[in-house]
Amino acid sequence: MFYELFQYPADHNLRLLALALLVGMAGTASALAMLRRAQHSTGFVRYLWLCGAAVIFGLGDWSFHYIAMLAYQPGFSFGFIPALTIISLVVAMIGALPAFAVLIGGRRKAWRTILAGALLGGAGGTMYFTSMRGVLAPGIFVYSEPRVAVSVLFGMLFSIAALALRRFRIAPLNELAASALLVCGIISQHFLGMTAVSILPLDIPRQASFVLDQTSFATFIAATSMTITIMLGFAGTQFDSHMHRLLAREARRATRLADAAFEGLLVHRDGIILSVNRAMADLLGHSERELTGKSFAAFAMPTDQERLTASLLAPISPPSARPEEYTLQPVDGRAPVIEMMSRNFEHEGRPATIVAIRDITERKLAERRIEHLAHHDTLTGLANRLLFSDRLNQALALSDRGGNAAALICLDLDKFKPVNDQYGHATGDALLIEVAHRIAGLIRETDTAARMGGDEFAIIQPLAEQPDGAQALALRLQAALEAPFYVDGHQLNIGTSIGIALYPENAAEPASLMRAADEALYRAKQAGRGQHCFYAARPGTIPPQSLEGDLREALAAGHLSLAYQPVFSADSLEIASFEALIRWTHETRGIVPPSRFIPLAEANGMIHDIGDFVLESACREAASWEKKLTISVNLSAVQFNDPLLPERIASILAQSGLPPDRLELEITETMLLGHDDSVLTSLRAIHALGVKVALDDFGVGYSSFGYLRRFPFDRLKIDRSFINELCSDDKADAIIASIIHLADELGLQITAEGVESPAQLARLQELGCHQVQGYLLGHPARSAQQAFYLAAE
Repeated sequence: MFYELFQYPADHNLRLLALALLVGMAGTASALAMLRRAQHSTGFVRYLWLCGAAVIFGLGDWSFHYIAMLAYQPGFSFGFIPALTIISLVVAMIGALPAFAVLIGGRRKAWRTILAGALLGGAGGTMYFTSMRGVLAPGIFVYSEPRVAVSVLFGMLFSIAALALRRFRIAPLNELAASALLVCGIISQHFLGMTAVSILPLDIPRQASFVLDQTSFATFIAATSMTITIMLGFAGTQFDSHMHRLLAREARRATRLADAAFEGLLVHRDGIILSVNRAMADLLGHSERELTGKSFAAFAMPTDQERLTASLLAPISPPSARPEEYTLQPVDGRAPVIEMMSRNFEHEGRPATIVAIRDITERKLAERRIEHLAHHDTLTGLANRLLFSDRLNQALALSDRGGNAAALICLDLDKFKPVNDQYGHATGDALLIEVAHRIAGLIRETDTAARMGGDEFAIIQPLAEQPDGAQALALRLQAALEAPFYVDGHQLNIGTSIGIALYPENAAEPASLMRAADEALYRAKQAGRGQHCFYAARPGTIPPQSLEGDLREALAAGHLSLAYQPVFSADSLEIASFEALIRWTHETRGIVPPSRFIPLAEANGMIHDIGDFVLESACREAASWEKKLTISVNLSAVQFNDPLLPERIASILAQSGLPPDRLELEITETMLLGHDDSVLTSLRAIHALGVKVALDDFGVGYSSFGYLRRFPFDRLKIDRSFINELCSDDKADAIIASIIHLADELGLQITAEGVESPAQLARLQELGCHQVQGYLLGHPARSAQQAFYLAAE
């Protein structure tokens, strides 16, 4: 006859049941605590905590079951098989390990909770029925399979509920509640499992392997279980404390290292700040405590907040990606500009993002300063030539698209040189700054003012009714600059001369427009200074428009040519050098003298092309000579308005192959007037190339001796007006003698121009003149070979 193993709770020792419950609660609570430690750990430490949790939970489950078994009083004696008893303990411990590993093996997902709970309940059921196989009783155990399944199912359901409660954190005491649910699962498995077992009595009772007093054995199991739990808990606590100390020490070291970094470091999760270093806190103007939990994007300027938010939430680019730049809200009146790079890392056991932030405010300011310096005059802050050229091109393009005519206004200060001479360059610079302020205050936002060099300024006036707009601005500029300036305690009175050229009326492209404005400025100065003048071609006996067109055609068709006049050594009368002279023979007009077409070329801007033609042709011709003689070329005053003149001369020399010391450039005193600084700069650059410089028409200028001191001349050419009077005027004779003596003292060469009589030549030889030039010795010829032939005759 069968009888059920378990029928009534009254058949149990309630004190032992309470002891079993206590041991079960202690085991599950300790296991969950260790599981929490494992979840927040990484690497080998995580596996230690995981194994400890499995051991404690299995021990608690197994101890509850055996103590509850010993609390049962069925009316007959029973015992346990040691091997199966130990195996059931191992099954309980090992069975909990995969369940816990699944639970904390990745992101929190519902399927992980369900699978972990099922594994945990299945492990408890396996342990229970394994241990039942080790029970010795006077009969054979018979199991009800449906009840066995129900007991295992209940264990799984309670385990899933407990782990779900722990996962979703429903209650503040979720760990305790989860522990209670796990104990409920253990209780349900035990007692439902007891109902699933029936005993078939035997005639010969089976003897137990060992028989102990049930209370004593239960107490032993409880004490052993609690001792092991306490020992493991104590060991875990000590290990945890040790790890915390290590982590705290590492954290302090990392914090010190992070705080020592010059760059800002910030840890965030989904844009919410988790931690910052000292540099980052200082950059944002708040303490670390104040920043923690706040959105980093909120500290950016409103214009950058949306872009920064998108960047913080976007997948991380490779660390080698280009840094992103943002502007933060002002701190102490300064809006920091930052660049940041991000990468993923683990923070407190969870994925996070660390951001390296560099304050590039000073670099950005420096870049802006450099960019400003590249396009603006360092003294006045106005546009420089580079920016002015770009704005001029834009203004002309705007005019071409249907806007009004554009005006180019060039200014040159009157009486500025005496200020420099009397008060010094520091006062002169301060005056230029004040002039720039007045000019900037008179123009519109669409206008551009530039300092072109020295005391020269220029203004682009687009989109205005012309010529009325330029006329009105010129009058305002004159009135403003004629008003007294008060600089360094001095009252300074200057003025300005203004030249105006209109596009497209006066020129078709920027370079020509600049030359036209320069020509107008030149005429304003000739008119007595303090004037403004619009560009107009110079009048002449030949209609300017007709002659200008013919000149352009002649230049394009190659109808201009050079003649070479020899220069002789005064003592040996051998040819020492040649002077290149431009010639134009018109088909219908005949020979057009340079005195007619050179001023026209200077006025309309063609002088630059003509000058290049003369230089290229002369250098190429001289390079082909067998005798290594010097070639002299005259330069126009307008050519010196081109700041690239030295570079162009160097390029022509390189292309022709003529050594620089065989080229001599001749300039007149008139081109030095009012342009001392700019011409001096160009002459020094030309002289640095190795090219010789001669001062032509010496003696008839305004301040020749002052120029000899300031400018790097190699030769003086005495004006022909003195040579003409050499033998008939004692004063002319004395002046020439003085010039030759002065040149000797200064180490300069002297050339006398216009020698046309033997008496003039003889007197120059007596005075020690170095070289002579004139029709007496040689006329200009089409080539140097022809000049040699004519000189030999």
